[in-house]
Amino acid sequence: TFSRNLNRSLKELSETAAEVGKGNFSHLAPVRSRDELGQLAGAINQMSRDLDNARGQKAMAENASQTKTLFLANMSHEIRTP
Repeated sequence: TFSRNLNRSLKELSETAAEVGKGNFSHLAPVRSRDELGQLAGAINQMSRDLDNARGQKAMAENASQTKTLFLANMSHEIRTP
């Protein structure tokens, strides 16, 4: 049963890492223990949350940049137009 549990845990970690690699940050690894495999699952889950947060911050920054660009283009046009 130890071997079966180890294989199951490794398969779940591998599947979770693959999903995170594809950008699916909602797929979390189950943390069933406090041993090294549990710590690894927790670290993968934290990495997934951090990447999801960074993606959200990037989208907000891109939106702010686009808003600034449109504002400056509009102001430039207004200044040049009598």
